[in-house]
Amino acid sequence: MNTAEIHKPNTSRFQELKQLHRYWQASNYLSAAQLYLKDNFLLKDSLLLSHLKPRLLGHWGTVPGINFMYSHLNRLIKEKDASVLLMRINSKF
Repeated sequence: MNTAEIHKPNTSRFQELKQLHRYWQASNYLSAAQLYLKDNFLLKDSLLLSHLKPRLLGHWGTVPGINFMYSHLNRLIKEKDASVLLMRINSKF
């Protein structure tokens, strides 16, 4: 075995990670759209001020991190046929 064989990239794994990242990006986009937009979620038309919510209810906060967990858990469930229950607890100190 030569060094080229050892360091040969696993293209299927790379593609899987690329898909996972795009899934996470799409989740973040949908989350942001739900927070800020009241119409035109898919941006089929040019974005107008009337598409924005007049008042935000909620905040971006931990959304990307939670979407990251969901994305990776979804991959685990599909890959290992796992039975998973995600419990997220809100706590304030």
